Amino acid sequence: QENVLDMASQLLASAEHLKAANVEAAKASMATGEEIKSASDAAAASAKVTLESSAEETSAKKRALAEHAKAFQAAKQAAEQAQLQEVMHQQDLRQAATKRDHLLAAERDQLKPLIEGVEGEEKAKELVGA
Repeated sequence: QENVLDMASQLLASAEHLKAANVEAAKASMATGEEIKSASDAAAASAKVTLESSAEETSAKKRALAEHAKAFQAAKQAAEQAQLQEVMHQQDLRQAATKRDHLLAAERDQLKPLIEGVEGEEKAKELVGA
């Protein structure tokens, strides 16, 4: 019986030792898990700060882009107005050139002969009547 008791005692001691080793391994695993969790929490906090900073920067850039878009639209409208005015001025110049040509033709055809004198009174009356 002593052998049985010794064997049982050794078996229990071995089991207790194994249990203690398992408890220590579990504690070490928990400690490692806590360290990993702490590191993950720190990384998450850092990522959150970076994300918030990036969000603020993105928001500022969006506002700047919107302002640039407004300025671009205003400049585009101003350019379109300038082009329209240029077309209108070109039309005015063509009309003025046409009027000038008509006046020069009238001077050449009707006024100049009257000033220089016309051969025959019939032609003078004809020009004055026209």
